[in-house]
Amino acid sequence: MTTRDNPGRMNESKPEFWVVIHPNRSFSGRNVACVLCAYVLICVCISTGFALDGAWLVAPFMGLEAMIIGAVLLYVAYHARDREIVVIDGDRMEIVQITGRAEHRVALQRYWARVRLEAQADDWYPTRLLVGSHGRWVEIGAALTDDGRTSLSKRLHSVLRA
Repeated sequence: MTTRDNPGRMNESKPEFWVVIHPNRSFSGRNVACVLCAYVLICVCISTGFALDGAWLVAPFMGLEAMIIGAVLLYVAYHARDREIVVIDGDRMEIVQITGRAEHRVALQRYWARVRLEAQADDWYPTRLLVGSHGRWVEIGAALTDDGRTSLSKRLHSVLRA
């Protein structure tokens, strides 16, 4: 889980504060395709060997297994670019949540925006970082650890108070 403050890749006018939150993803789309092709090739070789030995019933189950692994890898590739962007500039705060191909934007007035870090009743569950105003709350930082959410909460508090 990574956050980046003001990476400098914005337009000419850099916002006062911005952070990009995304989970650690070790697979890119290209890596998924390579792993899937290698796995299917291995399955074909193994099932061909069994079929030549007379156990042809192994082939359909190997195909089913390859399809399940393929579906899981496609899901991983689909969500490889999930991220959250929090931008504070002037009197505006904007939260952009990108999940798969869906993009959800929430714009708040900076003066009214509040940050709330909710600890769960049981220590087993992680904290929740909520940002909102006027009864409309948005959870951010779900990909962060508890320490990361606490740190982000403190930074957002200090920027919003400034």
